[in-house]
Amino acid sequence: MPKIYYKTTWRETLVYLAFWVIVFLAPIISLHMRMQSNRSMPFDWDEVGHAWEVLAIAMGMYFVHNHFIAPLIIYQRRKVLYFAASTFLLFFYLLVMYLARPAEVPKHFRSPHGGPRKECCVKADYPKHPAYPRHEEPEFMQPLPIMGPGELMAAICVVLLMGMNLGVKYYFKEEQDAEERQELDKKNLEQRLQYLRYQVNPHFFMNTLNNIHALVDIDPEKAKTTIVELSKMMRYILYEGSNRLIPVQREMQFLNNYVLLMRLRYPDKVAITFDAPSAVPDLLLPPLLLIIFVENAFKHGISYCNDSFINISFRIEGGRLVFKCRNSKNMNRNCEKGGLGLVNVRKRLDLLFAQNYRLDITDGADVYEVTLSLPLAKENVEQANTQ
Repeated sequence: MPKIYYKTTWRETLVYLAFWVIVFLAPIISLHMRMQSNRSMPFDWDEVGHAWEVLAIAMGMYFVHNHFIAPLIIYQRRKVLYFAASTFLLFFYLLVMYLARPAEVPKHFRSPHGGPRKECCVKADYPKHPAYPRHEEPEFMQPLPIMGPGELMAAICVVLLMGMNLGVKYYFKEEQDAEERQELDKKNLEQRLQYLRYQVNPHFFMNTLNNIHALVDIDPEKAKTTIVELSKMMRYILYEGSNRLIPVQREMQFLNNYVLLMRLRYPDKVAITFDAPSAVPDLLLPPLLLIIFVENAFKHGISYCNDSFINISFRIEGGRLVFKCRNSKNMNRNCEKGGLGLVNVRKRLDLLFAQNYRLDITDGADVYEVTLSLPLAKENVEQANTQ
Protein backbone atom coordinates (compact mmCIF):
# COMPACT_ATOMS: atom_id res chain seq x y z
CA MET A 1 0.00 0.00 0.00
CA PRO A 2 1.52 3.38 -0.91
CA LYS A 3 2.42 5.88 1.75
CA ILE A 4 -0.17 8.51 2.57
CA TYR A 5 1.72 10.76 4.92
CA TYR A 6 4.99 12.30 4.01
CA LYS A 7 7.86 12.11 6.48
CA THR A 8 9.32 15.59 6.44
CA THR A 9 13.03 15.71 7.23
CA TRP A 10 14.62 18.46 9.28
CA ARG A 11 16.46 19.73 6.21
CA GLU A 12 13.22 20.10 4.27
CA THR A 13 11.67 21.95 7.21
CA LEU A 14 14.71 24.21 7.33
CA VAL A 15 14.28 25.05 3.63
CA TYR A 16 10.62 25.99 4.17
CA LEU A 17 11.47 28.05 7.25
CA ALA A 18 14.20 29.98 5.46
CA PHE A 19 11.91 30.61 2.49
CA TRP A 20 9.05 32.05 4.56
CA VAL A 21 11.39 34.14 6.70
CA ILE A 22 12.68 35.76 3.50
CA VAL A 23 9.13 36.22 2.17
CA PHE A 24 7.92 37.93 5.35
CA LEU A 25 10.99 40.15 5.43
CA ALA A 26 10.38 41.25 1.81
CA PRO A 27 7.73 43.96 2.63
CA ILE A 28 10.05 45.56 5.20
CA ILE A 29 12.98 45.49 2.79
CA SER A 30 10.85 46.90 -0.03
CA LEU A 31 9.55 49.74 2.17
CA HIS A 32 13.04 50.50 3.40
CA MET A 33 14.34 50.74 -0.17
CA ARG A 34 11.54 53.16 -1.06
CA MET A 35 12.37 55.23 2.00
CA GLN A 36 15.97 55.46 0.82
CA SER A 37 14.82 56.95 -2.49
CA ASN A 38 12.32 59.28 -0.77
CA ARG A 39 13.78 60.66 2.45
CA SER A 40 10.49 62.33 3.45
CA MET A 41 8.59 59.05 3.37
CA PRO A 42 7.98 57.64 6.89
CA PHE A 43 7.98 53.97 7.85
CA ASP A 44 4.40 52.71 7.67
CA TRP A 45 3.66 49.63 9.78
CA ASP A 46 0.09 49.57 8.47
CA GLU A 47 1.38 48.82 4.99
CA VAL A 48 3.67 46.08 6.33
CA GLY A 49 0.85 44.63 8.41
CA HIS A 50 -1.49 44.50 5.40
CA ALA A 51 1.22 42.72 3.37
CA TRP A 52 1.74 40.25 6.21
CA GLU A 53 -1.98 39.51 6.31
CA VAL A 54 -1.90 38.58 2.63
CA LEU A 55 1.25 36.50 3.12
CA ALA A 56 -0.27 34.74 6.13
CA ILE A 57 -3.21 33.62 3.99
CA ALA A 58 -0.76 32.39 1.31
CA MET A 59 1.26 30.53 3.94
CA GLY A 60 -1.91 28.83 5.18
CA MET A 61 -2.69 27.68 1.66
CA TYR A 62 0.91 26.52 1.33
CA PHE A 63 0.63 24.51 4.54
CA VAL A 64 -2.51 22.75 3.30
CA HIS A 65 -0.88 21.97 -0.04
CA ASN A 66 2.34 20.75 1.57
CA HIS A 67 0.79 18.36 4.11
CA PHE A 68 -2.44 17.19 2.49
CA ILE A 69 -2.48 17.77 -1.27
CA ALA A 70 1.12 17.27 -2.44
CA PRO A 71 1.33 13.71 -0.97
CA LEU A 72 -1.54 12.72 -3.27
CA ILE A 73 0.71 12.92 -6.33
CA ILE A 74 4.04 12.18 -4.66
CA TYR A 75 3.08 8.97 -2.86
CA GLN A 76 -0.28 7.85 -4.19
CA ARG A 77 0.21 8.91 -7.85
CA ARG A 78 -3.38 10.17 -7.97
CA LYS A 79 -2.87 12.93 -10.49
CA VAL A 80 -6.55 13.68 -11.19
CA LEU A 81 -7.35 14.00 -7.49
CA TYR A 82 -4.27 16.18 -6.98
CA PHE A 83 -5.16 18.61 -9.76
CA ALA A 84 -8.78 18.75 -8.58
CA ALA A 85 -7.73 19.49 -5.01
CA SER A 86 -5.15 22.05 -6.17
CA THR A 87 -7.73 23.82 -8.32
CA PHE A 88 -10.20 23.91 -5.44
CA LEU A 89 -7.49 25.28 -3.14
CA LEU A 90 -6.60 27.98 -5.68
CA PHE A 91 -10.21 29.16 -6.09
CA PHE A 92 -10.72 29.03 -2.33
CA TYR A 93 -7.65 31.25 -1.94
CA LEU A 94 -9.03 33.73 -4.51
CA LEU A 95 -12.36 33.77 -2.67
CA VAL A 96 -10.62 34.52 0.62
CA MET A 97 -8.60 37.28 -1.04
CA TYR A 98 -11.78 38.73 -2.55
CA LEU A 99 -13.57 38.75 0.81
CA ALA A 100 -10.52 40.33 2.43
CA ARG A 101 -10.33 43.05 -0.26
CA PRO A 102 -10.77 46.47 1.40
CA ALA A 103 -13.70 48.61 0.23
CA GLU A 104 -11.56 51.71 0.47
CA VAL A 105 -7.92 52.03 -0.47
CA PRO A 106 -5.86 54.15 1.94
CA LYS A 107 -3.72 56.78 0.27
CA HIS A 108 -0.93 58.79 1.81
CA PHE A 109 0.03 62.06 0.29
CA ARG A 110 1.76 65.33 1.21
CA SER A 111 0.39 68.75 0.46
CA PRO A 112 1.96 70.35 -2.61
CA HIS A 113 2.64 73.41 -0.42
CA GLY A 114 4.70 71.36 1.98
CA GLY A 115 1.92 71.06 4.53
CA PRO A 116 1.57 68.23 6.99
CA ARG A 117 1.06 64.72 5.75
CA LYS A 118 -2.61 63.81 5.59
CA GLU A 119 -4.52 60.62 5.12
CA CYS A 120 -7.76 60.15 3.32
CA CYS A 121 -9.62 57.36 1.70
CA VAL A 122 -10.43 57.15 -1.96
CA LYS A 123 -13.28 55.04 -3.17
CA ALA A 124 -12.23 51.95 -5.03
CA ASP A 125 -14.87 52.63 -7.71
CA TYR A 126 -14.26 56.09 -9.17
CA PRO A 127 -17.35 57.89 -10.58
CA LYS A 128 -17.31 58.67 -14.24
CA HIS A 129 -16.64 62.27 -15.20
CA PRO A 130 -19.77 63.60 -16.91
CA ALA A 131 -17.75 65.55 -19.44
CA TYR A 132 -15.68 62.60 -20.42
CA PRO A 133 -17.84 59.48 -20.72
CA ARG A 134 -15.77 56.34 -20.57
CA HIS A 135 -16.14 53.80 -23.32
CA GLU A 136 -17.91 50.72 -22.00
CA GLU A 137 -16.09 47.45 -22.65
CA PRO A 138 -18.04 44.43 -23.83
CA GLU A 139 -19.39 42.30 -21.00
CA PHE A 140 -17.22 39.29 -21.88
CA MET A 141 -14.04 41.46 -21.64
CA GLN A 142 -14.80 42.81 -18.16
CA PRO A 143 -12.88 41.17 -15.29
CA LEU A 144 -14.58 38.65 -13.05
CA PRO A 145 -15.77 40.01 -9.70
CA ILE A 146 -13.15 38.04 -7.77
CA MET A 147 -10.39 38.29 -10.38
CA GLY A 148 -8.99 41.78 -10.27
CA PRO A 149 -5.37 42.57 -11.14
CA GLY A 150 -4.29 41.94 -7.55
CA GLU A 151 -6.05 38.58 -7.34
CA LEU A 152 -4.64 37.55 -10.72
CA MET A 153 -1.11 38.25 -9.53
CA ALA A 154 -1.85 36.42 -6.27
CA ALA A 155 -3.13 33.40 -8.21
CA ILE A 156 0.05 33.29 -10.28
CA CYS A 157 2.14 33.49 -7.10
CA VAL A 158 0.16 30.65 -5.49
CA VAL A 159 0.67 28.44 -8.56
CA LEU A 160 4.39 29.18 -8.44
CA LEU A 161 4.42 28.36 -4.72
CA MET A 162 2.74 25.02 -5.39
CA GLY A 163 5.27 24.24 -8.08
CA MET A 164 8.15 25.17 -5.79
CA ASN A 165 6.65 23.06 -3.02
CA LEU A 166 6.40 20.04 -5.33
CA GLY A 167 9.97 20.52 -6.52
CA VAL A 168 11.35 20.64 -2.98
CA LYS A 169 9.32 17.63 -1.88
CA TYR A 170 10.32 15.60 -4.92
CA TYR A 171 13.98 16.41 -4.28
CA PHE A 172 13.88 15.25 -0.66
CA LYS A 173 11.70 12.28 -1.55
CA GLU A 174 14.28 11.09 -4.08
CA GLU A 175 16.96 11.55 -1.44
CA GLN A 176 14.89 9.57 1.05
CA ASP A 177 14.21 6.85 -1.51
CA ALA A 178 17.93 6.61 -2.26
CA GLU A 179 18.66 6.09 1.44
CA GLU A 180 15.95 3.43 1.66
CA ARG A 181 17.31 1.68 -1.43
CA GLN A 182 20.80 1.77 0.05
CA GLU A 183 19.53 0.25 3.29
CA LEU A 184 17.60 -2.40 1.37
CA ASP A 185 20.67 -3.22 -0.73
CA LYS A 186 22.68 -3.59 2.47
CA LYS A 187 20.12 -6.02 3.92
CA ASN A 188 20.00 -7.98 0.66
CA LEU A 189 23.80 -8.11 0.64
CA GLU A 190 23.87 -9.48 4.18
CA GLN A 191 21.26 -12.11 3.28
CA ARG A 192 23.18 -13.16 0.17
CA LEU A 193 26.44 -13.37 2.10
CA GLN A 194 24.76 -15.43 4.80
CA TYR A 195 23.32 -17.75 2.16
CA LEU A 196 26.71 -18.22 0.53
CA ARG A 197 28.35 -18.80 3.91
CA TYR A 198 25.84 -21.52 4.71
CA GLN A 199 26.69 -23.15 1.41
CA VAL A 200 30.41 -23.18 2.27
CA ASN A 201 29.87 -24.91 5.63
CA PRO A 202 28.14 -28.07 4.30
CA HIS A 203 30.79 -28.28 1.60
CA PHE A 204 33.49 -28.25 4.28
CA PHE A 205 31.62 -30.69 6.54
CA MET A 206 31.23 -33.26 3.80
CA ASN A 207 34.90 -33.18 2.83
CA THR A 208 36.08 -33.46 6.44
CA LEU A 209 33.71 -36.31 7.29
CA ASN A 210 34.93 -38.16 4.22
CA ASN A 211 38.47 -37.77 5.52
CA ILE A 212 37.52 -39.19 8.93
CA HIS A 213 35.69 -42.05 7.26
CA ALA A 214 38.84 -42.92 5.34
CA LEU A 215 40.98 -42.76 8.50
CA VAL A 216 38.73 -45.11 10.50
CA ASP A 217 39.82 -48.05 8.36
CA ILE A 218 43.45 -46.96 7.99
CA ASP A 219 44.33 -45.83 11.53
CA PRO A 220 41.64 -45.64 14.27
CA GLU A 221 43.91 -43.68 16.63
CA LYS A 222 44.46 -41.04 13.99
CA ALA A 223 40.71 -40.97 13.44
CA LYS A 224 40.22 -40.09 17.13
CA THR A 225 42.79 -37.30 16.90
CA THR A 226 41.10 -36.09 13.74
CA ILE A 227 37.76 -35.85 15.54
CA VAL A 228 39.39 -33.66 18.23
CA GLU A 229 40.87 -31.36 15.60
CA LEU A 230 37.57 -31.32 13.79
CA SER A 231 35.78 -30.22 16.96
CA LYS A 232 38.12 -27.21 17.19
CA MET A 233 37.31 -26.28 13.65
CA MET A 234 33.58 -26.74 14.17
CA ARG A 235 33.75 -24.46 17.19
CA TYR A 236 35.35 -21.81 14.99
CA ILE A 237 32.71 -22.21 12.28
CA LEU A 238 29.78 -22.15 14.70
CA TYR A 239 30.88 -19.29 16.95
CA GLU A 240 32.98 -17.11 14.67
CA GLY A 241 31.98 -18.08 11.15
CA SER A 242 28.77 -16.05 11.41
CA ASN A 243 30.63 -12.83 12.29
CA ARG A 244 31.06 -10.14 9.69
CA LEU A 245 34.80 -9.78 10.35
CA ILE A 246 37.36 -11.74 12.35
CA PRO A 247 41.08 -11.23 13.11
CA VAL A 248 43.44 -12.48 10.41
CA GLN A 249 45.28 -14.52 13.04
CA ARG A 250 42.15 -16.57 13.78
CA GLU A 251 41.58 -17.37 10.11
CA MET A 252 45.21 -18.45 9.73
CA GLN A 253 44.90 -20.67 12.83
CA PHE A 254 41.75 -22.21 11.41
CA LEU A 255 43.50 -23.07 8.15
CA ASN A 256 46.49 -24.42 10.05
CA ASN A 257 44.17 -26.74 12.02
CA TYR A 258 42.73 -27.96 8.74
CA VAL A 259 46.21 -28.65 7.36
CA LEU A 260 47.10 -30.58 10.54
CA LEU A 261 43.95 -32.59 10.03
CA MET A 262 44.99 -33.43 6.49
CA ARG A 263 48.51 -34.40 7.56
CA LEU A 264 47.02 -37.18 9.69
CA ARG A 265 45.34 -38.67 6.65
CA TYR A 266 47.92 -38.44 3.88
CA PRO A 267 51.27 -40.28 3.89
CA ASP A 268 54.75 -38.83 3.67
CA LYS A 269 54.58 -38.79 -0.10
CA VAL A 270 52.62 -35.53 0.21
CA ALA A 271 54.84 -32.53 0.98
CA ILE A 272 52.73 -29.96 2.79
CA THR A 273 54.08 -26.55 3.80
CA PHE A 274 52.22 -23.87 5.69
CA ASP A 275 54.00 -20.50 5.82
CA ALA A 276 52.36 -17.81 7.97
CA PRO A 277 53.97 -14.78 9.65
CA SER A 278 54.56 -15.14 13.38
CA ALA A 279 53.60 -11.53 14.14
CA VAL A 280 50.29 -10.56 12.59
CA PRO A 281 48.88 -6.99 12.97
CA ASP A 282 45.41 -6.42 14.34
CA LEU A 283 43.62 -6.50 11.00
CA LEU A 284 40.31 -8.10 10.07
CA LEU A 285 38.84 -10.03 7.17
CA PRO A 286 35.59 -11.92 6.51
CA PRO A 287 35.65 -15.51 7.83
CA LEU A 288 35.79 -18.70 5.76
CA LEU A 289 37.01 -16.99 2.61
CA LEU A 290 40.19 -19.03 2.09
CA ILE A 291 39.18 -22.53 3.16
CA ILE A 292 37.72 -23.41 -0.21
CA PHE A 293 41.07 -22.94 -1.97
CA VAL A 294 42.84 -25.17 0.57
CA GLU A 295 40.09 -27.79 0.30
CA ASN A 296 40.39 -27.88 -3.48
CA ALA A 297 44.16 -28.23 -3.21
CA PHE A 298 43.79 -31.38 -1.10
CA LYS A 299 40.89 -32.69 -3.13
CA HIS A 300 42.42 -32.35 -6.60
CA GLY A 301 46.15 -32.16 -5.91
CA ILE A 302 46.86 -35.30 -3.87
CA SER A 303 47.90 -38.60 -5.44
CA TYR A 304 48.48 -41.82 -3.52
CA CYS A 305 50.65 -43.12 -6.34
CA ASN A 306 52.87 -40.14 -7.14
CA ASP A 307 54.66 -37.53 -5.10
CA SER A 308 52.45 -34.55 -4.45
CA PHE A 309 52.89 -31.18 -2.81
CA ILE A 310 50.78 -28.38 -1.38
CA ASN A 311 52.32 -25.01 -0.51
CA ILE A 312 50.27 -22.46 1.43
CA SER A 313 51.64 -19.03 2.29
CA PHE A 314 50.43 -15.72 3.72
CA ARG A 315 51.89 -12.23 3.44
CA ILE A 316 50.61 -8.90 4.72
CA GLU A 317 51.73 -5.97 2.60
CA GLY A 318 50.45 -2.42 3.02
CA GLY A 319 47.21 -3.38 4.77
CA ARG A 320 46.45 -6.15 2.26
CA LEU A 321 46.56 -9.90 2.64
CA VAL A 322 48.31 -11.86 -0.10
CA PHE A 323 47.31 -15.52 0.04
CA LYS A 324 48.90 -18.17 -2.18
CA CYS A 325 47.98 -21.81 -2.52
CA ARG A 326 50.08 -23.89 -4.92
CA ASN A 327 49.57 -27.61 -5.45
CA SER A 328 50.43 -30.42 -7.81
CA LYS A 329 47.74 -31.80 -10.07
CA ASN A 330 46.46 -35.34 -9.82
CA MET A 331 46.20 -36.39 -13.46
CA ASN A 332 44.29 -39.56 -12.53
CA ARG A 333 41.28 -37.54 -11.35
CA ASN A 334 38.77 -35.72 -13.46
CA CYS A 335 39.14 -32.32 -11.87
CA GLU A 336 36.02 -30.22 -11.82
CA LYS A 337 36.50 -26.77 -13.19
CA GLY A 338 34.60 -24.03 -11.45
CA GLY A 339 32.94 -26.18 -8.73
CA LEU A 340 30.20 -24.88 -6.47
CA GLY A 341 32.63 -23.85 -3.72
CA LEU A 342 34.80 -21.77 -6.05
CA VAL A 343 31.75 -20.14 -7.64
CA ASN A 344 30.41 -19.19 -4.21
CA VAL A 345 33.69 -17.72 -3.03
CA ARG A 346 33.88 -15.59 -6.18
CA LYS A 347 30.39 -14.29 -5.45
CA ARG A 348 31.36 -13.48 -1.88
CA LEU A 349 34.47 -11.65 -3.04
CA ASP A 350 32.45 -9.60 -5.53
CA LEU A 351 29.88 -8.68 -2.91
CA LEU A 352 32.39 -7.87 -0.18
CA PHE A 353 35.15 -6.10 -2.09
CA ALA A 354 33.67 -5.18 -5.48
CA GLN A 355 36.73 -4.27 -7.60
CA ASN A 356 39.11 -3.94 -4.64
CA TYR A 357 40.49 -7.47 -4.77
CA ARG A 358 42.49 -9.57 -7.19
CA LEU A 359 42.11 -13.30 -7.74
CA ASP A 360 44.56 -14.97 -10.10
CA ILE A 361 44.22 -18.67 -10.88
CA THR A 362 46.92 -20.41 -12.92
CA ASP A 363 45.89 -23.84 -14.18
CA GLY A 364 49.07 -25.35 -15.62
CA ALA A 365 49.83 -28.80 -16.90
CA ASP A 366 51.30 -30.02 -13.59
CA VAL A 367 50.67 -27.19 -11.13
CA TYR A 368 47.57 -25.37 -9.99
CA GLU A 369 48.15 -22.01 -8.27
CA VAL A 370 45.81 -19.52 -6.64
CA THR A 371 46.87 -16.00 -5.63
CA LEU A 372 44.40 -13.79 -3.80
CA SER A 373 45.04 -10.20 -2.74
CA LEU A 374 42.39 -8.40 -0.71
CA PRO A 375 42.21 -5.41 1.68
CA LEU A 376 42.07 -5.87 5.43
CA ALA A 377 39.90 -3.84 7.79
CA LYS A 378 41.31 -1.89 10.73
CA GLU A 379 38.17 -1.44 12.84
CA ASN A 380 37.54 -2.93 16.25
CA VAL A 381 36.28 -6.54 16.27
CA GLU A 382 33.32 -5.88 18.60
CA GLN A 383 32.26 -2.79 16.66
CA ALA A 384 32.62 -4.57 13.31
CA ASN A 385 30.41 -7.48 14.35
CA THR A 386 27.70 -5.32 15.93
CA GLN A 387 27.08 -3.24 12.77
